[in-house]
Amino acid sequence: MAHRPYMSSAERRHSVLKAAVRILLLVLGAPDGVVVAQSHLLGASTTTRVKSISFTFEDVQVEPESVLKELIATRAPRLKDRLPGLLQRDRDAFRLDPIELQRDVVRLRTHLQSIGFLHARVDYAASRYDLGKDEIRVRFTIRHGPPVIIQDVGFYTNGGYLASAFEGEVRARWISFRDRTSFRTGDRYTTLGAVQIEDEVLGWLYDQSYAFATLDTQVEIDTVHSTADISFFVDPGPAGIIAQVDVEGTRRVSTRLVERALPFKVGDAFANRHLVKGQRALFELNLFQIARVHVPPQERDSTVTVRVDLREARQRYLSAETGYEQRHGLLGRGRWSHRNFMGGARIFTVTVELQTGVLASKAALLHRLGRASVALTQPNIFADNLTAVIEPFVQIEKDPLLLDTSLPFGINRREYGASGTLIYGRLTTRVFSLQYSMARAAAFSDGSAVETRDAYSKGIVTLSGLLGWTDNLLNPRRGYSIQSFVEQGGALEHLLGQQGLEYAKVSVEASGFIPLTQDLFIGMRMAGGHLWPGHADAEILYRDSIGAAKDPQFFSPMENRFDPVRFYVGGEDVRGWSSGLVGPKEVRGALVRDEDGAVVYVGDEPQTSIARYEPVGGLVRASAGVELWYRLGGPWRVAVFLDAGQVSSRSVEEPGCTRLAFRDAMATQPVVVQCGFSDTGRLAWGGFKLGTGIGMRYETPIGFVSVDLAVKVNPDALDLQTPRNAFLVSRGLAEAERSQLSRLGVHVSIGQVF
Repeated sequence: MAHRPYMSSAERRHSVLKAAVRILLLVLGAPDGVVVAQSHLLGASTTTRVKSISFTFEDVQVEPESVLKELIATRAPRLKDRLPGLLQRDRDAFRLDPIELQRDVVRLRTHLQSIGFLHARVDYAASRYDLGKDEIRVRFTIRHGPPVIIQDVGFYTNGGYLASAFEGEVRARWISFRDRTSFRTGDRYTTLGAVQIEDEVLGWLYDQSYAFATLDTQVEIDTVHSTADISFFVDPGPAGIIAQVDVEGTRRVSTRLVERALPFKVGDAFANRHLVKGQRALFELNLFQIARVHVPPQERDSTVTVRVDLREARQRYLSAETGYEQRHGLLGRGRWSHRNFMGGARIFTVTVELQTGVLASKAALLHRLGRASVALTQPNIFADNLTAVIEPFVQIEKDPLLLDTSLPFGINRREYGASGTLIYGRLTTRVFSLQYSMARAAAFSDGSAVETRDAYSKGIVTLSGLLGWTDNLLNPRRGYSIQSFVEQGGALEHLLGQQGLEYAKVSVEASGFIPLTQDLFIGMRMAGGHLWPGHADAEILYRDSIGAAKDPQFFSPMENRFDPVRFYVGGEDVRGWSSGLVGPKEVRGALVRDEDGAVVYVGDEPQTSIARYEPVGGLVRASAGVELWYRLGGPWRVAVFLDAGQVSSRSVEEPGCTRLAFRDAMATQPVVVQCGFSDTGRLAWGGFKLGTGIGMRYETPIGFVSVDLAVKVNPDALDLQTPRNAFLVSRGLAEAERSQLSRLGVHVSIGQVF
């Protein structure tokens, strides 16, 4: 005989209760297992799982359900809570607590009363309990009732109305402020609204020199007629003049430097906004761990003592950073700084940067770089918000857009020079700068038929600006950013008769991030730019004594000089493609040959030493993207995105195309030509490349780690071929092999969200 499992008395009572409910339902003819819940939730217990939470409004809906759900303790699983593994919340978090549900009713009612509905009614009688699954769908029914309407509002002082306490311009400013700030007769009264007006009125008084103003609010509510009379009793006190500024906590930083950073001095009329501005200015000096500007307790008279409490940061510090980027591989930066060099809050910085190429993606063009610089930053030059920076530098790099060389580490470009920059603005999202950079550059190329060393001067003037706002730089819920620059190169060199790099360039990028719901966000970005080269439209090149007009931007040395200046799309802005590879590209490669010069074969396939794509770039670019984020819980987010972009260059059929031509019919002045391309500086609607996909985001203290899987929606033929296969096809040594797997791309990034 089988033994019944042991049951506790509580479990037996619960089992009997469920059976009784089933019998009752059958007798009443109700659907089996479904109960219309009453206030005592017949059949439900602490083992019951909350299936969902919803709201019904009998009269009007004043606030969205997402706001009301944040007020209650009872929780129901959302989409993110149904995911398996690490993303699934503890199921016990969704168990029903009948006592807590009663408290939720009180919480909702209290909130509704605070926003002006004194007679609000809340219950959960419409909830539905599924006995078979032991689940409940909680439904709160809300009736707001009549709102409390403001009947009268007044601002008073000991002598009567507050306006009588002011004279002249101050009185006119008060009346204007009062009329645009206070409650209006007929508005719905809310507790939060009264507190906000108190803060705004006191803030206005503090900014009008009334450092010791006080305010008391009295609200008389007629519960029968649902009306409110609001009286604000204000004591402005005497208008204050700053009589003393006490600076505490300085050791190595001079008091004079602190006083210079403050936007007020002894003898000025007191204004609280100046204290806030001064505190921000002290933090932005980057010399203090703590900076507090405030009014300490003191006698309530016409003189005001302001106190500045400081704690100095270390003046000398050494920092090191590392990171990873698909094209550059492992990145490194070391920096030594002195934050008060020779006094005056000058910053002296020595920086070394490396792009190693280690672990770089094989699909990306390998870019190695080493840069060393020394910078001296002088704040508050000529004006409080104007900063000057002087920075000499030296840089060597292996630029994948240049031909390979036999120099150490494959270096094919070196550059040295200095830049001077004026920066206006202190906020990280409102900055404007003017920079002039002068440098001497040399590009080295070891081609198969000609060796070149192109040395030239660079003098570049750049005017740039950043305008934006965000509620959080690393994890924004909403915000926008507009970045732009105008750049001109070669004007000074042209006047001096030197050979340089001449062009004009403009670029604009805009992005925005806004919440659609509590957990769903949308990000959008757009970018565009135009480049105007300073060289002639065409030059005559010769091959086999036959001349033809060629665009100088596609043959050396102009091509090498303009490669870093042209616009590129792909990678961060159009995912699915590797960095810069949206649009036309040139196939580069080299065959492995034996001692006799014959191609080496492995089986039936010719062997290549290296093959890769070089992006051509364009004189004009346009790109845009939209991304939807959903908060999964904790640090996790999931995203879907759509990107589009285009550059103005085009591939063209060019019979007899060759990489080697000559400037003269006698073939004595060779040049290397990047043939088969043209660039008129025009875009075509049908030329946009689209990338779409899905990604994961993980929040860290330094920003989001993002991993995206992207798909090329409309790839070109070369986008579906490996560089090796495309190179062999161009040599007539293989048939084209296109793989649909080449549509996929994985993108990894760390930093800001969009």
